[in-house]
Amino acid sequence: MSQCDLHDPAHSEAEHSCYQKRQTYLYSQTGVAKSKTATAMASESEKSSHSEDPRVAGNRKSPLTENDVDIIDALGDNDVRYYLVIIVGATVFISASFMLVPFYIIISSIVAFAIAGVTCIVGRHVSLSRERARQKGPVWASCTGSTAPGIEDLPAVYYTYILGSGGHTGEMSEFIKRSYEGHENLHRRYIITSGDTHSPNVVAKLETLIRNAACGQPTGTWDVVRVARARNVHQPLWTAWYTSLLSALSIVNALVKEPRSRPRTRFGANFRYPHVIMTNGPGTGFIVCLVAYALKLLFVIPANRAKMVYMETWAHIRTLSLTGKLFYYSDIADMFIVQHKPLAERVNKPCIQLFEPPAYARPGAS
Repeated sequence: MSQCDLHDPAHSEAEHSCYQKRQTYLYSQTGVAKSKTATAMASESEKSSHSEDPRVAGNRKSPLTENDVDIIDALGDNDVRYYLVIIVGATVFISASFMLVPFYIIISSIVAFAIAGVTCIVGRHVSLSRERARQKGPVWASCTGSTAPGIEDLPAVYYTYILGSGGHTGEMSEFIKRSYEGHENLHRRYIITSGDTHSPNVVAKLETLIRNAACGQPTGTWDVVRVARARNVHQPLWTAWYTSLLSALSIVNALVKEPRSRPRTRFGANFRYPHVIMTNGPGTGFIVCLVAYALKLLFVIPANRAKMVYMETWAHIRTLSLTGKLFYYSDIADMFIVQHKPLAERVNKPCIQLFEPPAYARPGAS
C-alpha cells in the first residue's frame, strides 16, 4: 500500500494503522537519528497503541543470515564460453577479410562503417539527453510532493541497487528503509562485486526487516547478483585488460538477464530490464551505469528503462566525491541528488535530506 492510499477513504482504518506502524518499524531500525517525519510517526503510533501490531508480530520469522542469501554469479562458465566464441569468431572474420579483400576496399569500408556508427550513436545520445532534460522537471516535482506515487497499478516495478563494500552499502540500506514501498509486482536486485563479504550480510538483515514489517502483505521478490571486479588488489596492469573485459561482460549480464523468480515465460518482458538503477557513490556504481547507458545507446535497452538515479553520499557536504564528479560531468544520470544544502547550492542539484545534517553542514554554518 502506497502513501497515496492513505488518502483513499475506501481503505480501512486498520490498513492505515498497519501501514503507519510498518513505516515506523522500518524507521526505528535505521540506526541513526530519526528525522522529524519519522519521530512524528513514531509518536503518533505510540499514542494509538503501546503494543506491537499483531500482524507484524505474527509475520515475524527467524532472521535471514548470510547463508540464506543465494548469490548469483552474473558471468557463469557458460557465459564465458559464449562470449569467447563471439570474440574469436569476430577476430577470425576480420583477419580473413584483411587477407582476402584488397587493402583500399577494407579501409574505405571501415571508414564508412565508422562514420555511420558514430552518427547513429551521437544521434541516439542527443535524443536520450533531450528526453532526460524534458523529464527532469516533472519527475522532480512528483518526488517532492506530499505523497509518493503508487506502484500497485503497474504491471512490474524492477529496482536495481548497487552496493559497495563498506559505508556506501550501509547508507543505501538506510535509504531503502526510508523509501520502501512493497507490493507483489516489485523486484529488488542487489548488485555486489566479487570479494565483497560485507554486503550479503547487510542484504540479509534488510530483507528480514522488510519481511517483518510487511503485516502479512506481499513484499515482492529479490535477488543478489555478483559481478566481477575490474582489477583486484596488487593485480599486474598487463592482465587488467582481461579482468576488465570480464567485469564489463558480467555487468551486461546483470542488467539484461531477468530474475529467476520472474521468468519471461510467465511475466513476458516486464522484468527484462531494470526500471531504475540506484547508486550512491561506490566506483562500481558509475561503471554499471556507464555500461547501462552504452546499452541504451546501442538500442539494447529501451530508452524508458534503466533510469539512473545517483545520490551523492551523505559523507560529502561541500564537495562531490570522485564518483559524484564522474556522474556530474558525464551527465548520464537521469536524476542527480545530494543530501546537504551547501553542496546543492554549489553544484545546482536537488537536495533530499534523508538524515539530520550535523551542525557544521547546516545553512549559515561557517
